[in-house]
Amino acid sequence: MEQNSNGKLHLASCFMFQNASSLPPTPSNHSTTCPVTANRSITVPCKDGFVYDRSIFQSTVITEWDLTCDAGEYLVALSQSLYFVGILLGGLIFGSLADWYGRRMALILSIILLAVSGILGGAARQFPLFVFLRVLTGMGNQGIFLSSFILGRACGGVLGTKKEETASVHFTLSLHLK
Repeated sequence: MEQNSNGKLHLASCFMFQNASSLPPTPSNHSTTCPVTANRSITVPCKDGFVYDRSIFQSTVITEWDLTCDAGEYLVALSQSLYFVGILLGGLIFGSLADWYGRRMALILSIILLAVSGILGGAARQFPLFVFLRVLTGMGNQGIFLSSFILGRACGGVLGTKKEETASVHFTLSLHLK
């Protein structure tokens, strides 16, 4: 049994009750009338894996990569962590590219990288490829953020100091609102 955020108990989806036939025979679990009874106090991990409901969707990312229970939660956390590694790398790489070749070139490369890695990531069939593309997506995302912020700040000569700051913040925030 697991407890959800509301405090209500429900059956755990990654565990099953231990079958009495798999327990060593003792006077407490041996029954001549019903030899297969479940011990409702002992849970064990599912032996045959997670059984998916395929009545609506035949195949999803969850079913293909088995992103349930302990191993699945680890893979989800890994992909999210590596996305942020991509953001870190994007800041380092695209910050340097913007200094060497200009903000406009860095912004264009970031947009291309984000578009290509985002589309390919949506079509990835293997988890390692998906995670690699998530790193590239994070890099492109950070490159767009950095370049657009600095380009927004560069409009100060045209707009004036106070309007420059407002325009830069609004432009940058608009890229990240979902």
